[in-house]
Amino acid sequence: MNEESLYIVVLNWNGYEDTCLCIDSILNSSFDKYTIVLVDNGSELEQLNRLNVYCQKKFKHIVNYNGNDVLMTEPLPIGESLKKIKSNDKIVIIKNESNLGFAPGNNVALRFIKAIGGRYAMLLNNDTEVLEDSLSKMFEVMLNKKPATVIPQIRYFNPSDIIWNCGGKITWYGARRYYYFREHTSKVSKKEILQVDYATGCALMMDLDKTGLLSEKFFFGEEDFELSLRLKKAKLEQLCVLNSIILHKVGTSRKKVSSDKLGPICYHYAMRLSDLKDYQSLINWYITVFAHIASSYIVLRRDTSISPIKFLRFWKTTLKVVKRTDKFTREIFLNLTRKGI
Repeated sequence: MNEESLYIVVLNWNGYEDTCLCIDSILNSSFDKYTIVLVDNGSELEQLNRLNVYCQKKFKHIVNYNGNDVLMTEPLPIGESLKKIKSNDKIVIIKNESNLGFAPGNNVALRFIKAIGGRYAMLLNNDTEVLEDSLSKMFEVMLNKKPATVIPQIRYFNPSDIIWNCGGKITWYGARRYYYFREHTSKVSKKEILQVDYATGCALMMDLDKTGLLSEKFFFGEEDFELSLRLKKAKLEQLCVLNSIILHKVGTSRKKVSSDKLGPICYHYAMRLSDLKDYQSLINWYITVFAHIASSYIVLRRDTSISPIKFLRFWKTTLKVVKRTDKFTREIFLNLTRKGI
């Protein structure tokens, strides 16, 4: 195998069916310079057993690790052995004892990759499926253009002719604007590469020498936005390969949310404002807070029919969380999710 190879990290948490389909799509692709690193984030035993049976049927060589055993910095000799095995014959399985969340769960794999001397990694959501030549196109751009990250054109799984996003722009006040959001695939530019400020984490190819690890400040969500802010500040390039296509099983319809269940939305806004506070001047951040409050009233009225009094209570809670929280743990997420605002 060529020395320059890609480690594809698939994070699983009780998602056996989607995870197997995701791995199948990798195995069926035309790409042949990869090692799959499957991280199980504390799934139920029945799910984990089914996943083990699947891997035993699919792969000739399986390397198993406990998540606690790969948190190391010394080079591991297994790296050289992996390079000698055909891509679709091998898999590394790392089992975390509990649900660490998205960033910490993926970081276990990224630390392992660094420990075996790897440089290029791809975070791939288990609810995605890659088209035949998508990975090879992305990796070619990564090696030739040498950006910090590369993402594909990400389409909805159903309907597959509608785009979820091709990355996006981060405005001066910290808003994220997706490129080609919900556009038909025929609208995509004929040029092959698009420079982006924001790269979504569901299909993210990384040069670990430039990106480092994901921030573990957040239990779920916001990690990719923080990484994009970090890379933008460092003036490191992020690219979208428009003719590389990955399908994502994300819903296209906007669901109405009860105004009694605003906890997850509060958590989202609190994470975003806390994240931006780390990268903006104080004056700019206050402008950002005002902009988010103003724009959110329209969104929340549309999606939740929130009353003006409850809207004020919502933002009082959100700003209190931002002020008091240094790390958005699983406990904070569950607390806000379970209680009303």
